[in-house]
Amino acid sequence: MTNFRLLSTKELLPPQKRRFIEWGCDLTAYNFIRIKPLTFSFSTLHEHLIFTSQNGVNAFFEPYPMQAQWKSKKVFCVGEKTKALLKAKGFTWIYMEENANALAEILLKQENNTKAFSFICGKRRRPEIENKLKEHNITVDCIETYTTELQSKSFGPQDGILFFSPSGVESYLQKNKLGTAQCFALGPTTAAALAPHSSDIHTAKKPTLDHLGLCVHQYLNTN
Repeated sequence: MTNFRLLSTKELLPPQKRRFIEWGCDLTAYNFIRIKPLTFSFSTLHEHLIFTSQNGVNAFFEPYPMQAQWKSKKVFCVGEKTKALLKAKGFTWIYMEENANALAEILLKQENNTKAFSFICGKRRRPEIENKLKEHNITVDCIETYTTELQSKSFGPQDGILFFSPSGVESYLQKNKLGTAQCFALGPTTAAALAPHSSDIHTAKKPTLDHLGLCVHQYLNTN
């Protein structure tokens, strides 16, 4: 399929754009959300930390450089890229799951459910992790290090749209309709945000741009 009008709801690097163009896509990319660091502080950093995004990692360590005593803390995170970034910061014990729901289940299965967690997160976030921990009377201190600002913009009809987060879905829908567009979601939480608005949803097997691209490529080859 050629001249497939594809909109990415975040900017892509030139090599990433080139791949979609080579597949016959008429690609447009625009940042529907913007990450804004927040001023924050904390009195205690528990021995068990939770990070659900690279944004949380970067925003936390910008004002608070890594300290030697933090490196031995147990870290639970979402996503391979978040894990790689945490490893580069110097953490030695890191457990990773692909999405927040799966990570929440693992946190509940820890050997001592009375432990406390520091959750380094954004102001706009999914509630699964803290809700499940609190339901089991586990302390979770949320340290909000950034916020996600919506930057909606009106676009014409599209054949396909790349979505990377529920916030991106929300921002897009402020000024646009999905119509008959094929929706390509980075992960299950993004797909869930799209579900009330579309039945044409393709979810990447892993939450990476490569796997999201495979969804697009497969669709183009079969239609």
